[in-house]
Amino acid sequence: QGFYPQPSYNNEVTGTKLKKIYDVVSNKGLYILFHAGYTNLFSKNKTYRKKDYALLKNFINEDGKSEIFENYNFPVVLAHLGNYAKIFKDSEIVKLIMRKYGSIMFDTSGADIAIIRWFLENFGSRRLIFGSDSYYHNMKSSLGLCLECITRAVSKEKIEESIPNIFCRNFESLLHNYK
Repeated sequence: QGFYPQPSYNNEVTGTKLKKIYDVVSNKGLYILFHAGYTNLFSKNKTYRKKDYALLKNFINEDGKSEIFENYNFPVVLAHLGNYAKIFKDSEIVKLIMRKYGSIMFDTSGADIAIIRWFLENFGSRRLIFGSDSYYHNMKSSLGLCLECITRAVSKEKIEESIPNIFCRNFESLLHNYK
């Protein structure tokens, strides 16, 4: 991702292109999955893939407002629970997004077991989608990790509710326009 998600954080050309993309996504009833959070993976050309483009703080401003979440009508999935691997610096931003924006979901790809459990224990499973990040992680181990988190989380939800939400129902809700 060679841009900041909020159009105004970019130069004019990139910002205009993003607005057009977001308008098309809104009008077509699509959703967008953004890479989100810290990463240790960089391209050789560091000027193109900056390490801070996808930080959660770039999806909202200091007041918790977001051009994307407030001005466009499409669901958003933020990959890696907004954090990657064992790096979990943005729990307060996750809490703010969950409280303020009902159409935002997170996926489990590349997230550490403690982060997934923390999310389930604080917010339940209704806005969490299974993600494997299979280019970097084995699908089988990603499934096992997610199931382990579900069974060990101390949550008000029953396991029988969490599993279908994370692995099916929540994703189906993103596809509501394709029935």
